[in-house]
Formats: sequence, C-alpha cells, structure tokens
Amino acid sequence: MSRSSDFDLRNAVTAFVVANTPLFLLRKLQSEESLIRQINESTSERALISKLKAALRTKPKNLHSAVRPYVYLVALANREAFMALKQFAGHHYEAYPWFEYLTDVILQTGQTTTMTEATLNLVLKPSIESKSQSQATASHLQLVQN
Repeated sequence: MSRSSDFDLRNAVTAFVVANTPLFLLRKLQSEESLIRQINESTSERALISKLKAALRTKPKNLHSAVRPYVYLVALANREAFMALKQFAGHHYEAYPWFEYLTDVILQTGQTTTMTEATLNLVLKPSIESKSQSQATASHLQLVQN
C-alpha cells in the first residue's frame, strides 16, 4: 500500500484549508502522526522522494493534490532525511507557494514530529572536603543511585 491515493488525507486537507500561515500548516501536518507514520512505513525514502518530485511537477487539480507535497515534506522530515530535503531547498514551486519556505524552516531547525532521547553521562571528580561534607555527599549519591 504505497500508492499516494491510499493515504487518508482528509485531516491534512482540512488543515490546509484553514491554514492562514505556512507554520500553522506545518504544525498541523506534524500533529498527523498516524498519517506520517503510515506513509513512512509503507513507502521507501527513495519512493517518497519520487512521489514528492512528481507532485511538485504538476499543478494541483483538487485539495488532496494541493496538500500532498506538504504531507510528503513532513514525512521526509520525520525520517530526518535532511540530505534528501536539501535538493528541494531554494527552489520556488509556483503551484505550491509555501513549499520553499517550509523546506527552509525544516532544514534550519531540524524540526520533526519525533522526540529524541539523549543520555547524559556525568563524571564526578572528588574534591577536598571536610569529613561531614563527604558523608553528606556520599549519602546523597547513594540515594540518587538507588
């Protein structure tokens, strides 16, 4: 199921119709996590890029075809396929006036719909302390480790 017509774009179309700014549209499309996940799970990155190029080459015939390039853009951003997105940067697409701007925003901010978990490792170096301070610090560290 990787045909673009198989994706339910109703919520994306609604967001597109009511969007008064490009960033509003971007936020709404990013919140369509199930749609973006469905696209990314059923379509390879290469196929998604091809679909995006094809969508950008044609003038939209209806609201679904008008929102489709923006949906594909968000799906690629969700994959963190920033190298792939760079090929679309700096190009103006007459039929899709917000596309260039949103591509630049995504590339500059690295904005995706996923959260990244980071691990922070701390190295504690001993310092010269009084005996009572050392015991308090050791007790605190023991509580933190438990």
